[in-house]
Amino acid sequence: MAHKTDSVTVNAGLVLTHLKAKTRQEAIAALASLLLKQHLVDDGFSEAVLAREEVYPTGLPLPDIPVAIPHTDAGHCKSPAMAVGILDRPIEFGEMGAEPGSMLQVRIVFLLALNNPKTQVDFLQRLVALFQTPGLLAELVRLRKPSLVADFLCSHL
Repeated sequence: MAHKTDSVTVNAGLVLTHLKAKTRQEAIAALASLLLKQHLVDDGFSEAVLAREEVYPTGLPLPDIPVAIPHTDAGHCKSPAMAVGILDRPIEFGEMGAEPGSMLQVRIVFLLALNNPKTQVDFLQRLVALFQTPGLLAELVRLRKPSLVADFLCSHL
C-alpha cells in the first residue's frame, strides 16, 4: 500500500528491515535501488547521493539511536519519496556539521529523494521532530515488517 506524508511517498517497497550493509555506500546503493525501481529518481541519483555524502556528511548523533539522512539535489528526484533502511548492525556515517573524519555508528538510514527545495526544509524539520520524540526510533527499530515501518512513519510525520 502506498502512503503519502504531505506528498512524500513512503511505502513498504521503500523499506528494508534487517539491512545487512557493511558500509554507508552499500546502504545508500541498496536504498537508492528501491527508489529507482519505483521510478522516483533518475539513474544518477545513487552516485550523486554518495558524492554529496563525502562532502556533507548526514549522520546525526542522537542519544539513543544515531541516524543518517543522506540526500542530493532535487534534479535527480522525479517524485518526492523516502527510502528507509534499518540496519542489522550499525555502520559508519560521517557526523553532520562535525570535524572532518568524525564518525557515528548509524542504525537507521533515511534516504531522501525530494524534488522541491522549498518543501525539503519543512520535511527535514518534521523528521528531526520525529527523531527527538523519546522512544520513537527504538520502536521503529523493533518493527519487523516493511509495511509496519511505512505505516508507522506515515502516522508520525
